[in-house]
Amino acid sequence: MFEKAVIPRGADRDIDIGLIAETILFYGKTQLLLNRGVLDALTKIPYDDLLELSSRGSLNLSYVKPTFAVLSTGLVRAHSFVAFEHGPKERKRTSTFQEEISDAFLKAYADSRLTRKAITKFIDRVELFRHPGFSSKENLVCELTGGDVIDPYFVKEAAAAILRSVAPAYRSPVNFRFEVIDTGNGYVVSSDLDFQAISKLCLPPFTNDFTSAHVLGFIQDARADTFFAAHYMAELVTTSVSSEIIRLKHYDWLRRGDASRKEINLFTEIICNKLPSIREAIMSGNRSIVDYIKLLDRAEKFKKWIQVTNPDQGLINAYIREATSGSWADKISTKAIRIAVLQAIGLGIEAIMPIGMATTASAAVSAGDTFLLDRIAKGWRPAHFINGPYKKFVDLNTVK
Repeated sequence: MFEKAVIPRGADRDIDIGLIAETILFYGKTQLLLNRGVLDALTKIPYDDLLELSSRGSLNLSYVKPTFAVLSTGLVRAHSFVAFEHGPKERKRTSTFQEEISDAFLKAYADSRLTRKAITKFIDRVELFRHPGFSSKENLVCELTGGDVIDPYFVKEAAAAILRSVAPAYRSPVNFRFEVIDTGNGYVVSSDLDFQAISKLCLPPFTNDFTSAHVLGFIQDARADTFFAAHYMAELVTTSVSSEIIRLKHYDWLRRGDASRKEINLFTEIICNKLPSIREAIMSGNRSIVDYIKLLDRAEKFKKWIQVTNPDQGLINAYIREATSGSWADKISTKAIRIAVLQAIGLGIEAIMPIGMATTASAAVSAGDTFLLDRIAKGWRPAHFINGPYKKFVDLNTVK
């Protein structure tokens, strides 16, 4: 359970340091894929903190070249799925990943002896992603995407999912047409969607500029996500729209990663009632990476506990079982304890249990006493970490 996660790189992605931090805490290993965009997000924090974070054994860094794009040409727009590498004109060649990292650091931190030293240390911790079918000349992701888009049912459903994400106020016709034709010299889109109207309702960064090529680009990014997750044999941490697209074609394959993210969300909502998540605490600016690293230093036992948790039991059930085992609470059924705890916290029990079971929990304890059991239990328990360092970190009213 929660053995390994991969966070893909990519354009127009909601990748931030808060998401990375939350993933590192809950997963045994986190594979972070870097490119220019991800580096821009990482270098928003001081490089000393970035170096400290990247030194953690639970975080692996890989740099992905090339970049994916949809190339459109001709009066009747024909689209091609391409992978390319680029670099400054003055170099007259494509940049190495070391040069791209160096450029990002110098742009974010300014040129100095200490910055140059930090660049060297960071580069030493990064591996270049390598795969025999992954280059700018021949790329499996581009080839597989071509097969995806000529599936008429899939591409229409994917287009609908993308529109719901980028232009939620737009109401597409029930029987709209979005078809992709392989001409042998590119893919032509035939659609009756009003892209001018869609563009006016698009959320940034697509405001006033959203076309059928963007739809194909989202599908290509989703295909890249599945490629990387399969390569690393890891659960995928990606955007909601990418998850929807992948689910249309690979539902069973994606289910494990989806289930883990839901487990994490339910865990933070139920166990840390009314408190922000780690991601929210960091992105709000109320908690720094220095604060997070201190939390991570105290999380070793918790991370190990998650790794040995039975996935069939579920994170919340496992937490409550650990919190109450070896005490007088063992005499009470696990089901009764679970209901009491959830009712005390004030959340709907039906969210994770069959409807109607909540009505049996008439003897619920108060929210303040929910984990009194933890305090009387002997030895280390996951609640020691959650009720201590974790809650102090996410509780923004606590002075650090």
